[in-house]
Amino acid sequence: FFDSGFRIVWSKDKVEEGKRDMLENLQFLEGALKEMSAGGSLPFFGGKDFGFLDIAFIPFACWFHIYETIGNFKIPFDSEYPLLDAWVKRCLERDSVKKVLPSPDRALEHILQLRERYMVG
Repeated sequence: FFDSGFRIVWSKDKVEEGKRDMLENLQFLEGALKEMSAGGSLPFFGGKDFGFLDIAFIPFACWFHIYETIGNFKIPFDSEYPLLDAWVKRCLERDSVKKVLPSPDRALEHILQLRERYMVG
């Protein structure tokens, strides 16, 4: 997942490849969430409790806006990844998550500043 996001954000010639891989990775996560949450009837990757996989993956939620903006595409959460979309929304309602994740706009602003400073050509 990290590699595809890296190509979208930091590569000039591998953005399309990164977007394709990103969507494949999201499809994999959608399937894993379906399997691990009893078909989507349980709220988290581990079932009814917010656990390790949720903690490990939720930081990527603030990156989705970055990937979409820099990659100039829209991740079809509603149509292709509805369980993942619902999971992100549930996680973002948790106080423990709200306190540590930056807003998607703030994260994008920071990454755009870094790209301006460090990307050549």
